[in-house]
Amino acid sequence: MPLSELLVLFRDAGLEPQSVLISDDLALEVEQWLATTETPPEKAETIRNFFREEMTRDRSGLRPYQDATGKLHFRLRTAILTGQKFRG
Repeated sequence: MPLSELLVLFRDAGLEPQSVLISDDLALEVEQWLATTETPPEKAETIRNFFREEMTRDRSGLRPYQDATGKLHFRLRTAILTGQKFRG
């Protein structure tokens, strides 16, 4: 979800943003992520293939890569918003 949409959700919930922290440093190992999300085997293979293809062109912005052991990883952008209720 884009940051702009998160800020709209914040506003709609009656919250005033106090800080926004954005990080591009969250790296996940694909097999661990697939296990955590309980992805069915037939879909998992499609996802693995997607990441392998993305390693050469990265249209998704997930910046997939293989580590020295051959494990496939990808990166996520995260945002942490803090705020308080609007004062009325």
